[in-house]
Amino acid sequence: MSKRGNNFGSTNVEGDLIFKSENIKNGNLCYNVKDGRNLILVWSRDGAEHIYDCFTWWSPYGLDFYGVMGAWAAENIYNVAYIDFGATNIYYSCDIISCSYCIWCVGLKNKQFCILNKEYSKEERFELANKIFVQMEKDWILGQFFPWWTNPFYFNDTVAYLIDDSFTKEEVAKQWYLRRDEEIKVNIPAWAEIVEVKDLKNYQWFENWVWKIDPEILKKVIKDEKGNYYRIVKMEYDFLMKHGLPLPELHWLERIKLGFRFK
Repeated sequence: MSKRGNNFGSTNVEGDLIFKSENIKNGNLCYNVKDGRNLILVWSRDGAEHIYDCFTWWSPYGLDFYGVMGAWAAENIYNVAYIDFGATNIYYSCDIISCSYCIWCVGLKNKQFCILNKEYSKEERFELANKIFVQMEKDWILGQFFPWWTNPFYFNDTVAYLIDDSFTKEEVAKQWYLRRDEEIKVNIPAWAEIVEVKDLKNYQWFENWVWKIDPEILKKVIKDEKGNYYRIVKMEYDFLMKHGLPLPELHWLERIKLGFRFK
């Protein structure tokens, strides 16, 4: 089975751009993964197994990931964000490097048997961990990702909506997430000179098979066809000139969205 196409060397997969993998449901941009679900940008050199609900993970190896956003070379990590090399048995933590057996920790390096960033003996840690997990199970939150009330952003301003903007207002509200109904308004100073994309031809030209751009565009504000405003910064200008590329005609956020449209 292979649904939604663009998959190579894979068996029993559903998604897009899945390579050398098997038993994947709802995956995008995956390589060398076995047994997974809801994956985006997951890559492994030697092979990874049992990877679920994971966004951006790359590693020589991996085993037993659940609810992960951003990780490298780790095993047995659950509901975490940004876990780096050599981490094992990490739960509900963020920004962890080369640690093991940590729960509810942030910003630790080369530590073990920690709870809320406090280090315990092995015996104390396991005793406390059992109490924590029992209480979380009673509260029906064990195994769930960080709750909605810890998110200060509107759902349609998050990466989730950037990847898939098909969620309806009703679906978002059902999960208790906030949703912004109005468009974000940008206050453009009265003195700023606005250039519409149809007039960008006045600031660029095609010469010797490459595009040339007038540096005056760095002083302007560009308005795309959807009414979004953006500017070209010096670093972007240098990149476009180096590679002979034309000025972008879409707001930078719309350009990012294009990278997640696989269909």
